[in-house]
Amino acid sequence: RHSFWRTDMASIGRHQKTFIVDKLKGLLLVAAIGIPLMYLALLAIDSFTYWWVYLLIGVIAFELLTQLIFPTIILPLFYKLKPLEDEDLMKRIGAIAERSGFAVKSILVMDASRKTGHTNAFFTGIGRAKRIVLYDSLLEKHSPEEIEAIFAHEAGHFKRKHILKGMFLSNAVTVFAVFLLWLIVESDTVTGIFGISEKYTILLYAGIFLSSIFTVLGWIDSFISRKWEFEAGRYAAQITGNPQPMIRALKNLSVSNLSNLSPHPLYAALYYSHPPSWERIEKLNGIVSNIDERKSRG
Repeated sequence: RHSFWRTDMASIGRHQKTFIVDKLKGLLLVAAIGIPLMYLALLAIDSFTYWWVYLLIGVIAFELLTQLIFPTIILPLFYKLKPLEDEDLMKRIGAIAERSGFAVKSILVMDASRKTGHTNAFFTGIGRAKRIVLYDSLLEKHSPEEIEAIFAHEAGHFKRKHILKGMFLSNAVTVFAVFLLWLIVESDTVTGIFGISEKYTILLYAGIFLSSIFTVLGWIDSFISRKWEFEAGRYAAQITGNPQPMIRALKNLSVSNLSNLSPHPLYAALYYSHPPSWERIEKLNGIVSNIDERKSRG
């Protein structure tokens, strides 16, 4: 009993240390990147009449740079990554990637279990920096067929061009937000309503106003994201030829990720980027019924 207590306390201590170290790394990273960017943004606002153009170029360039350096520089700061060693799983994932037209440099396993009990898999990076990353907990808690189905789902996002569409929508929102910020700051609207004249104070008020707009845009983004999740699920069922592994994977993911199985419909509609598991399983069961019906006709 005492041995178990000591082991448990040691584990808690390691988790606390990891949490603190990650927070410090995050703060240093934000400071190293955020402070220079903030300085350049404020310098542009002070120096140019149409500063929104320069600000916009900087924001989009930063987003593209982040996509390039995240898998190779930022992610390794917080997790240990190693190549996937399971040859059978490599072949399964490679076959799906090839059929989906997704050229990838490497498949990596991330030691996520040190920090969370969640399981996940994702694409990251663009161009030659593209990577497939699997949680080590995913390998432990799911069968090869389920992992293949999960990857096929992610490949579905690529095949249906959700990644490109998402980047386009993100950049469109960025253009809208930066231009609107410029209009508000350079107009007399805030000065007339609140009686303030300092540019940076007006900038702060404009930012608060934009945050309310982003709340509404977030609801729209959640709706689009859920729609894309259904499309990716349908693609996974089609390319693997069997929806059952994905259904089993969703059930296991719900357990591992402590998902709310019955969220309030309105809350889910506004804030859930992924449909509740039961809805996704219901859609997949519909695909199973269609397959069985076609087989019976054949």
